[in-house]
Amino acid sequence: MIGVLFGHRDRGGREWTGGPVLAKHADFDVILRWKGDGRFDVTILYNAPGDIEDYQYFSTEPIQVDLNRLDGLREDVKAYGVALGQLLFPQGASSFLDRALRLAQEMPVHLRLVVGDDAPLRYRTIRWETLRHPISMVRVTTSENIRFCRYLSNPDGTPPSPLGLRNQLAALVVVANPAGIEGHSDGLSQLSPVDVDKEVARARQALEGMSVRVLTEEGKRATAANIVDAMRERQVNALYLVCHGVLDEDGPVLFLENDRGNVDRVNGAAFAERIGDLKQRVPTLAALISCQSAGPSDGTPAAPEATGTSEAAEAVAESAKSLTAFGPALSRAGCAVVVAMQGNISMGTAARFMPRFFNELRKDGIAAHAMAVARSYISGEQDWFVPVLYSRLKRGSAWYLPRFGHNTDRFKNLHIRIAECNCTPIVGSGLAAEDGFLPTRERVASDWADRRQIPILDQAKTDLASIAQYVAVDSEEVGLARDELAQYMRSYLKTEYGTALPGINFWQGDLDKHIRTVAKFKRNASEKGDCYSQLAKLELPVFVTSSWTGVLEDALRDAGKDPITGHFVWDERRLRVSEPPPDDDFSVERPLVYHLFGTLSDRSSLVLSEDDYFAWLRSWMKQADKGEGIPSYIKPPLTENSLVFLGYGFDDWEFRMIFQAIKSFEGNGRPLSRHVGVQFEPGALRIEPEAAQEYLEGYLGADQLDVYWGSCREFLRELEETRPHHE
Repeated sequence: MIGVLFGHRDRGGREWTGGPVLAKHADFDVILRWKGDGRFDVTILYNAPGDIEDYQYFSTEPIQVDLNRLDGLREDVKAYGVALGQLLFPQGASSFLDRALRLAQEMPVHLRLVVGDDAPLRYRTIRWETLRHPISMVRVTTSENIRFCRYLSNPDGTPPSPLGLRNQLAALVVVANPAGIEGHSDGLSQLSPVDVDKEVARARQALEGMSVRVLTEEGKRATAANIVDAMRERQVNALYLVCHGVLDEDGPVLFLENDRGNVDRVNGAAFAERIGDLKQRVPTLAALISCQSAGPSDGTPAAPEATGTSEAAEAVAESAKSLTAFGPALSRAGCAVVVAMQGNISMGTAARFMPRFFNELRKDGIAAHAMAVARSYISGEQDWFVPVLYSRLKRGSAWYLPRFGHNTDRFKNLHIRIAECNCTPIVGSGLAAEDGFLPTRERVASDWADRRQIPILDQAKTDLASIAQYVAVDSEEVGLARDELAQYMRSYLKTEYGTALPGINFWQGDLDKHIRTVAKFKRNASEKGDCYSQLAKLELPVFVTSSWTGVLEDALRDAGKDPITGHFVWDERRLRVSEPPPDDDFSVERPLVYHLFGTLSDRSSLVLSEDDYFAWLRSWMKQADKGEGIPSYIKPPLTENSLVFLGYGFDDWEFRMIFQAIKSFEGNGRPLSRHVGVQFEPGALRIEPEAAQEYLEGYLGADQLDVYWGSCREFLRELEETRPHHE
């Protein structure tokens, strides 16, 4: 959910007088779709600032990836990279790479390689990071502005892991050194014991600035169960795993420990699935390190290309293949970012790379940028290409700065807008959920779907509009969905508050009154520290809400105000519930609370199902076009003020419809306000902050939005604490 304070902007290619707003990066996607027998279809998508349209390339014939030829070039990194460039960028496609390399002199270019999930494992061990231009032979991935990653999509619907606050990051370090490892082989060489102390020291150096837990220092063995339990017990933002491994016909196998400290061959896919079961506790980032203790000493180059590589180094290289193959499994389980090594890396190179990577990551959290800088830093080494980045983030940060980040002026500016009554709060249903007196609409939808055993995909199970639409269509009775919703709400209130409020018969009487009674009970219990009480303190003449209850009006009355209720009538067949007075009667003492999507007191006015939302939007657009129906006093607060959205989700029907409604008022002029976004429940955040910022800016149409990362309660409390006190 989000609570957002923002304004409006024009879209659709129209520019305002201040000039167009351009993106600050370019996107460059290379997509390989598996066709079988070593063949891939190639699609290239390129988009850069200022381009009128996206550039696209589709291969006319599948490319043939000859693994035997690539294996023959493994000792010649340059030739290997050129061969990949010739495969990916044949004649007709190399111009896209030329554009990207030129633009990288000015701004970041996010180069994402997508290899189809159905491609065999051996194609994922291709050293794509060695990529070079097919003609000039210049290296592609060592430029700091070419942000290369192996991008993993989301075919099964598993969302990426929650993002953490940058100044509250926790890491778990696991170093597996099972007894008897010498008796095991990776298929080429005998494995060697791990120097646990050295590996832990390297991990601490790399993870400086994070709160670091070391599993072995807690007296626990590096078992699969202990690793999962450690992440279940406490939130882990970064998992740093050092172990041996092998890649067999069934996929990656990790050599962890069993309860007695002996070797436990753990199936990588099954282990990743167990981590995925942690849901909200899945780490944002995983660093998978092949055991360098088996390799040569510090400073000795040990790149796999070197002739005469030792058996120990080959063993590390094979372990690295296993961990590299384990990376996609972790990503599919929900890890937003996975760093692995695709071959043996010398201790000297690793000692330079890992700290540099995490140091850059601490700056902005953008893993592709950190990888580009760190790889550039080791570009003079033989093994510069060994680090691999798997990412579920297109270009955003792996964690975020709390509140407004580095912007310290936002509250001061916002208080000025509020003081002049040029700010309009828009309150969604999520505020009631954060205050705890009603469930989220996602929970309502999920519970409703379970009760009715509705056959619907998991992704749509939390979409209340979709569930209500199904009920309305299935029953052939529109009103039944509203009545079933009311029954659910009564049941919820009885279950949650029947003991605390025994004098109320929640199964009978006015449902809205019952909800308001519970809300008042919660407000009193919080000693007016709840969101609604904090919101009611704002000295503003107009509040707009998509909530179905009268809780906001009650909170305003508790704050000593005399609110006036108004409604948007979206169905002309329904009687007007109330007729607000002229706009000059609204004031801080007598604020207008304008309901957009109906109220429980007039159940037929509720905007609930998908059909309802579309009918509502059609009615709004029709009335806006005619200049009648929508009261004149509601347009200025929505078009000239800063808008404070509290309690919405990025994909909420409420959120999207309100934006469309606001944009129906817009002209071509530059907006008058700068605006802010507040992310509700940051611990549950499953969208990249940078992507969220761009999404909202794109939805509004210009660069007039700042994001506040924190809960609505935190935002309102900080707004109150920073309020200037004039004598």
